[in-house]
Amino acid sequence: MREKLAEFKGPAAALLDGLMSPEGVLYTAVEEMALPLPWNKGRVLIIGDGAHACTPYMGQGGAMALEDSILLAPQIAASSDLAATFTAFGASRHERCSFVRKVSRQVGDAGGKELPDDVDARNKRLQTQGQADVDSFYARMFAGT
Repeated sequence: MREKLAEFKGPAAALLDGLMSPEGVLYTAVEEMALPLPWNKGRVLIIGDGAHACTPYMGQGGAMALEDSILLAPQIAASSDLAATFTAFGASRHERCSFVRKVSRQVGDAGGKELPDDVDARNKRLQTQGQADVDSFYARMFAGT
């Protein structure tokens, strides 16, 4: 890990210096999960990571859970039929959550490249297209997809 992160300075270097032994590093597989619709059974609804956990590469998992709760609260307050509200809520969130999960996985896949040619291609793309990719992602997020 020290070798792979040697080129990074600042907080990453300080973190690595603080590791005393390999036992101080937790390594696990990164997983995602997508509960099929509906996300509810009657008046019980699953939101956030319970319904649509994504990989951590974009830091969007918590954001999606917060969005769920912020969007759901007024729908619950206005509802006279929670089961129907919950079914409609899941259907309305599914595409956006799938999009975020897909993009996060793509970012992680790109970051995991190790072969020199793959690393060079990724780095060149980041230099020439990286900001446009980020802008495109957030444009779609702000458009409400």
